[in-house]
Amino acid sequence: MVSGLIILFLTALALIWSFLVVILLYEMQRPPRHTAGWALATARPMTPDQVGCDFSSPAIVDAQGQSVPIWMIEGRPPAAREPLTVVFIHGWGQSRLDMLPLVHTYLNQADRLVLFDLPGHGEACGTSALGAKEVDGLLDLLAQLDNHSYLLVGNSMGSVIAFAAASRPEPIAKRVRGVIAYGAYIKFHQSLVGRLRLAGYPSRPISDVALWVMSLLQKKPLSLSDQQISLQCPVMLITGERDQIASPETAKRIADQLPSGSLWIVPDGLHCDAWECQPEQHQVQIENFLKQFDRPS
Repeated sequence: MVSGLIILFLTALALIWSFLVVILLYEMQRPPRHTAGWALATARPMTPDQVGCDFSSPAIVDAQGQSVPIWMIEGRPPAAREPLTVVFIHGWGQSRLDMLPLVHTYLNQADRLVLFDLPGHGEACGTSALGAKEVDGLLDLLAQLDNHSYLLVGNSMGSVIAFAAASRPEPIAKRVRGVIAYGAYIKFHQSLVGRLRLAGYPSRPISDVALWVMSLLQKKPLSLSDQQISLQCPVMLITGERDQIASPETAKRIADQLPSGSLWIVPDGLHCDAWECQPEQHQVQIENFLKQFDRPS
């Protein structure tokens, strides 16, 4: 009798875990989309003109022939600043809409600001490869923009993509003059466990099984290698003091490996909105970092 109950319990537990693994696999590749409807429902701006910026939406197509949802905003850089295009790369489950609050911080620092949706996010087609394929897509996008130098501004998974893209050997990657990384993590699994715990969901061993299945399907998420972390271009890391997805300790570990890097841990900051905690200090930090791109007087 007892053994039968144990078998029944273990069978039910295995079925529940299997169901959770399937749900997690689906959610990782098809996150909730932040579109205009989401922005309207959460009282957020839906387009750059709603935050006072004129913009255009040039026709850009990715390697799969799909249109890339993109906004291009003309900046007003200092006269001494070399031509610089800032490209914003949002995180998992976000879209270009989530990067709109950062626009005014960079508007007077560069010639142009570019915001776009990664595959499987916002209004973009396809599914998310959790950074693994998005690096190629980012480099392809840069090649279609112009001959400017680029500053990559990433958030969470977008930071990891920026690091990986800037470390690639392709000529277009050599035009990346710097990286600003908000909430960067090293191992995807760590960030996934943090997200699940923060949302109140069970994490391990469900996350381990889900990532094992992903590897069997040759869909391994992007994590940072030591080579990708050791970028030669200037890098600034910004992370929240109370970030439970990409901890300050992780940011410090990355910063310690950078030949030319700086770290700002935002007091009381969380994961995806650390810059909102101290907006004035955030503006000063960004302006000071970008002064190194001024032409010699």
